Amino acid sequence: MATLLCVAAKNRIIHADDIAAACDTLHEFDLPEHLVVDFSHGNCQKQHRRQLEVCEDICQQIRNGSTAIAGIMAESFLREGTQKIAGGQPLTYGQSITDPCLGWEDTERLVEKTRLCS
Repeated sequence: MATLLCVAAKNRIIHADDIAAACDTLHEFDLPEHLVVDFSHGNCQKQHRRQLEVCEDICQQIRNGSTAIAGIMAESFLREGTQKIAGGQPLTYGQSITDPCLGWEDTERLVEKTRLCS
């Protein structure tokens, strides 16, 4: 079991003290201290390309010995960005209609970074 960690209210990247505070709370309730970190939303300040910066920060925490990070969540799609649904207008195949997302190439970079971070 893992708990999803977002810090959208703080509108900044998750830092080691956020990870520690979340683990302390989980410990208080006798829950496993394993977190899935959301790279998107407030953690990337709603700028989808900043997910790569969040990834680097989280990887550095893992390299520094954090064992609490059990997984990550990122917003990605085949094509970068987002599109609006407009009546009668065609949609771009492979592009989000909700939140802006990383495109395929950046997603490959993100996956490779996470593979190498331990």
